[in-house]
Amino acid sequence: MKKRPNKIALAARDEPELARQFLEVIHSPTVRPVPHRKQQDNKIMYRFNTSLEQIIATSAPLSRDEIYEALKGDHSFDTGSCSESCEVFNDD
Repeated sequence: MKKRPNKIALAARDEPELARQFLEVIHSPTVRPVPHRKQQDNKIMYRFNTSLEQIIATSAPLSRDEIYEALKGDHSFDTGSCSESCEVFNDD
């Protein structure tokens, strides 16, 4: 959930079946709403108040290589860039 939209877009592009399955899960009537959330839409769960559908739609005009190059350009794959979740290592 803490990934940048381009990383989520790339994952959805590389694993469309998993993205489809996740969409089914989050749209299931068995998902209980979170009443204290500021957003009324519980599907909005990513950075910049976006949903998986919005990320997929926004990245649709781009090729996989364009999404990948954008990630490389912002150093999202560099070691030590918090490309993976790193809050467990935070001393705060």
